[in-house]
Amino acid sequence: ILQDQWLKNSDAFPKWQFRILKLGMARFIDYGHGQKEDLLQGEILYIHEPYLHYAFSKGWQQWIDKHNRYSTQEALARSKISVRFFDLFAPDASTRNKSIKPLVSKIPGWPLLYFLFLYVFRLGFLDGYLGLIYCINLSYYEFLIQIKIQELNMVRPPGVEARI
Repeated sequence: ILQDQWLKNSDAFPKWQFRILKLGMARFIDYGHGQKEDLLQGEILYIHEPYLHYAFSKGWQQWIDKHNRYSTQEALARSKISVRFFDLFAPDASTRNKSIKPLVSKIPGWPLLYFLFLYVFRLGFLDGYLGLIYCINLSYYEFLIQIKIQELNMVRPPGVEARI
């Protein structure tokens, strides 16, 4: 929801996110945009009802600050993950995304391609001006991740660490 408008197309709706669990049956890992589930025990079921997400309720400044922090966490996580080929074809989206994100981060021009994916192919333009602004910002978020990964991979003199 952005300025009381539901962005139905700009953010690849519907997205399935793990939200309700029985205590001790899963673990969340906090990195980047949202939590990622890990060590799942049992079956994952879906509630086919969208929940309202007011990511902009505190304004753009808060959103940008938060996504700057998220991009640092995502860069660290994506740079450490070793992609397993079979995970690219896993039945659950969470496993697939963990493998896909580090791969796409290596594609030159990925942020622009991501913008085109969201705005053109996922029909973000149907959300009007707010859809355009949102897709630009999501692309910028991917850009931040990409340059922070590059910074992590830079060769430095001994004793000098990356500070992203």
